[in-house]
Amino acid sequence: MHFVVYVNDTTAPSWTSIPANQSLEFGQSPVSADFDAVDASGIKAYYSNDTTRFTVGGGSGIVQNATTLPVGTFHLQVIVNDTYDNQNTLTFQVVY
Repeated sequence: MHFVVYVNDTTAPSWTSIPANQSLEFGQSPVSADFDAVDASGIKAYYSNDTTRFTVGGGSGIVQNATTLPVGTFHLQVIVNDTYDNQNTLTFQVVY
């Protein structure tokens, strides 16, 4: 007898570490926040909706500013994908 089993993961990763929103003084410390998630199938990548102003380590959830930020409020979506491309998204606010 021969059996074939297919696994279909439809569960999104879960956030385990969500840093607080950040308020920084202009010209002071750069943005740095560490987002962490877990998933039974493994984490594939972290990314954001604003790649012009921010970077997110692909294999880690460390968010940093990529450029000198102008004064303003930024609503950054941080997204994590698992190895089956299920996503979980949250919004992180930076006031500069």
